[in-house]
Amino acid sequence: MVALGIDSSSKWLLVVSHSGRGVYDLENGNRIARDYQILYPANGEINGIGPLEGKIIKVTERIIEEEINLKSPDGKYFITGTSDLIKIEMLTMPLHPTAAPRGG
Repeated sequence: MVALGIDSSSKWLLVVSHSGRGVYDLENGNRIARDYQILYPANGEINGIGPLEGKIIKVTERIIEEEINLKSPDGKYFITGTSDLIKIEMLTMPLHPTAAPRGG
C-alpha cells in the first residue's frame, strides 16, 4: 500500500498500491472498482477510478515502514493502513430519527 484517500462524501476509500488502485465501500468493505495501471500520487493527489472517476482525490502517502491513519470527513470512520493491512473502524453510528411511541 502506497497511499490512502477518502472522498468528500465519506463513502469511498481509494487505495493506491504498487499494482494499481482500488476503491472500497467504507460501509461494508467491499471492493467496488480495480485498476491495474501503475499510477502514483503527485502532490498528495491522484485521479479516482470507478465511482470516483473524473475526481481528484487527496491522499496520504505511506513512508516506508510507517502506517497511515485517516479519519473520514464526516468523522464516522477511522482507517489504519500498513504495507499489508487496511483496517476500517466505524467510530459512530449514523443517527436515524425514530418516532416516539404513542400512548402510555
